[in-house]
Amino acid sequence: MKISGIDLVFVYVSDLKKSICFYKDILGMELIYSSDVWAEFFDGGTKFALWKKEKDFSPEYSRIFFAVPEVELFCSELVSKGIEISFPPTEYFYGKVAEIPDPDGNIIGLYQRCERK
Repeated sequence: MKISGIDLVFVYVSDLKKSICFYKDILGMELIYSSDVWAEFFDGGTKFALWKKEKDFSPEYSRIFFAVPEVELFCSELVSKGIEISFPPTEYFYGKVAEIPDPDGNIIGLYQRCERK
């Protein structure tokens, strides 16, 4: 028996409604389910979820990277919506990366994969 893939990734949030608006309205993710304490995005493949955390938590140790077709263009659109780019688009051997904070300070990576030579 072996692991067949990643099914779900979630981050803790303090204000679920505010976070749903951020991920749905600002980042354009498809909300497929929500309750008072949980919200899921994407339908098919790996899901991304938000879990309302009742007690204090520290978001600075988690990272999740979402695929985007063009990092610079995506960041420009976010800036026009008033979103801070905490780590500007930077090119590495594996692709281009930028980072933004979500409403709780979780670091959200934006990733544009490049073909490796």
